[in-house]
Amino acid sequence: MSRVGLNPIIVPSETQYSFKEQVFSVNSQKGNLSIKLDNGFEILEQDSNIIIQRPNDNKDVKAKHGLYRSLIANMFEGLSKGFRKELELHGVGYRASNSGQKLDLSLGYSHNIVLQICSEVTVKTENEKGQNPKIILESCDKELIGAVAAKIKSLRKHDPYKGKENSLSKLNFIEGTEIQNKAIPFLLESNNDLIGLAQTGTGKTAAFGIPIIQKTNINYNYTQCIVLCPTRELCMQIAKDLESFSINTNVKINAVYGGTDVKSQIQALKKGNHIIVGTPGRVIDLIKRNKINLVQINSVVMDEADEMLNMGFKEDIDTILKDTPKEKQTLLFSATMPKDVLKISKNYMRKPHMIEISKRNEAGKNIIHSYYIVSNRQRYAALRRLCDFNPSIYGIVFCRTRRECKEVSSKLMEDGYNADTLHGDLSQSQRDEVMNRFRKSQLQLLVATDVAARGLDVNNLSHIINYNLPDDPEIYTHRSGRTGRAGRTGISIAIVHSRELRRLKDIEKISGVTFSKELVPTGEDICKKQLYALIDKIKNIEVDNEKIEPFLSSIHKKLDGLDRDQLIKHFVYAEFSRFISYYKNARDVNVFSAKKSSRSRTDRKSRGRDNSSKNNFTRFHINIGTKHRLNPLKLISLINESLNSDIHEIGKIEILKTFSFFEIDSIVSQELLESLNETKFNNVKVKVDISKRSSAPSNFRRDKRKRRKNSSRKNKWNSSGRPRKKNRKKNVR
Repeated sequence: MSRVGLNPIIVPSETQYSFKEQVFSVNSQKGNLSIKLDNGFEILEQDSNIIIQRPNDNKDVKAKHGLYRSLIANMFEGLSKGFRKELELHGVGYRASNSGQKLDLSLGYSHNIVLQICSEVTVKTENEKGQNPKIILESCDKELIGAVAAKIKSLRKHDPYKGKENSLSKLNFIEGTEIQNKAIPFLLESNNDLIGLAQTGTGKTAAFGIPIIQKTNINYNYTQCIVLCPTRELCMQIAKDLESFSINTNVKINAVYGGTDVKSQIQALKKGNHIIVGTPGRVIDLIKRNKINLVQINSVVMDEADEMLNMGFKEDIDTILKDTPKEKQTLLFSATMPKDVLKISKNYMRKPHMIEISKRNEAGKNIIHSYYIVSNRQRYAALRRLCDFNPSIYGIVFCRTRRECKEVSSKLMEDGYNADTLHGDLSQSQRDEVMNRFRKSQLQLLVATDVAARGLDVNNLSHIINYNLPDDPEIYTHRSGRTGRAGRTGISIAIVHSRELRRLKDIEKISGVTFSKELVPTGEDICKKQLYALIDKIKNIEVDNEKIEPFLSSIHKKLDGLDRDQLIKHFVYAEFSRFISYYKNARDVNVFSAKKSSRSRTDRKSRGRDNSSKNNFTRFHINIGTKHRLNPLKLISLINESLNSDIHEIGKIEILKTFSFFEIDSIVSQELLESLNETKFNNVKVKVDISKRSSAPSNFRRDKRKRRKNSSRKNKWNSSGRPRKKNRKKNVR
């Protein structure tokens, strides 16, 4: 402070000062301020500045020297420019108003607080729509305005002036999600229980995390909240998110989960904790070791409650909650609401308030659901084609078993994909390593089982691929919920056998989704897609001329003799030869080509026309055409799907603008009429009827008339089609 005291003070032209009997005074149109200096201190003039001179170099004198200098400088600044402070109120229902010097504050208490602000400080309030209320203080006395601001801040114990709101703004919390906008105000204003139903990726962690942190009293060093979740990955993710929400708050958060050394977690708990995030098994273990005490907690959160119950944690939850206080707030968050979750809400919650963002068991609305029908032996071929058709794919492939998971992952890696596997046989360190690579986008595809993938929270996933459909439709909701997060569009794909179509319908019914049938891309389609992606990548790449310049002369010499077209061909083929060679003679893997997949699409069309003269076909009229994006392949797929089979013969196909005609084996004509009518194709209700115009050849029609004529002769034939006895005897003779 001694060095501060030696600095000169600039005297503003609009102010006047005096120094008499150790009292230093400053006057201006805004008012006057004064301060008394200890004996021995002197004021010296130097040009248009003043310098404070101390009597000696004692320690306490040096300290006062710097203090006096700062206070006098503030006096000049306050009487020339003035001081201004803005206080912003962050809280649901917080309001501020003033009538003259009376400040009326609503800060969440049962009554308003009214303050009489001293006349030396002017007060104003602003309450603009869509913005937090503001209190504006102005004065020429810096010390006084600071004291008034401190008094206002002290009226709320857990106020946002501690930096909580600033930390959230750094995390880009510009607008809350729907579940956050509904849950956060409720939890800040109430201590009642809450059930929050929302899909994975809708921001449930922030919905309960921000209010919990806001209500945490850091003056008490004991556990005030416990968050239970089903998996280690989710446990770590929640703890990480809560830590980011609590920047500058001194709230202590610990994560406890299995698969790692318990000693390190015990050491972390000894340092104190306010919030514990844990898996049920490890929490029980630490309770038995007397390392976790839940006697004084005021809130319990059960995140992904449906998954915890599916994984068999019902007894563990009972064990954990039996010793907790009866008077506590219980929060239950889930993507779906099965019967088990309803049971747990009745057992542990008191008249819970329910916030339901979407319909129960409804999958995300911003997710596109599609399916592809292939034979079992063509599943991997279909998976590879779908991955190749989406060059920038970043997703999870779900398998039913660990064995299948390992096989698919190995095949993908052998075929050159950045893929790895996640299943229950991996150690925790191995799982962490895989997940870190996946989150950093070092892996394109993660092949996982449902158990291993529970609670995975990865941003920007583009695809979820169901290599096999799950047995439980609700599991499909969890799978698909990994994509399409935070307002982004995602794609959920199901690779199915024709026998699994009924399970698709069950998922549609329970989850509220609508699947669209798609065809596995052909080799030609994939090559085009990959080629265009490569060209776009080359075209849009940013070239660092300085780094490449030293090598250009050598490159030109190496490529001497190649013209532009040759150079493009060589370059593209070098990068693209893998796809060209693999898909050169690739067979169609769609279900309708399973019997004779070696034939080309052109062969299939001609086959139908040729066979029409040899088989009994019925000609149908259908009310969709090219206008509705119908083509022969899509029509064949539509027919196969309706009949749940691909073994019937299809004849001539005529695709027109608004309607079409097709021929099919007469044996299945009635079945087709019943199954195909009232279905939908590209949101158009399909109507099918038998065409009046017959496509059968003349000889077939002639034979048909003969059969009808013969069948009408009741005296000659019985119901079984055999001759009567009379005729039989005659024939015998």
